[in-house]
Amino acid sequence: MILGNEKILEFLKKKGLIENFKQANIQPAGVDLRIKCIYKLKSKASLGKRRKMPKVEKICEKGKFVLKPNEFVLVET
Repeated sequence: MILGNEKILEFLKKKGLIENFKQANIQPAGVDLRIKCIYKLKSKASLGKRRKMPKVEKICEKGKFVLKPNEFVLVET
């Protein structure tokens, strides 16, 4: 289901999904996010007795970042 900007705004206000958002960032099919840095995981990780932390690439470029289908990143706001 694709939601329009009015429905997105309704969900944001009722459910508190995003805090301190600017209404100008709500778009017809999503919400533009303002982020400080992006972190791409460059290796696998695991939790448990043999905890293994992933290698991380830090990306702090200004401008646009396109998140591709099935791509996973961590972000810092």
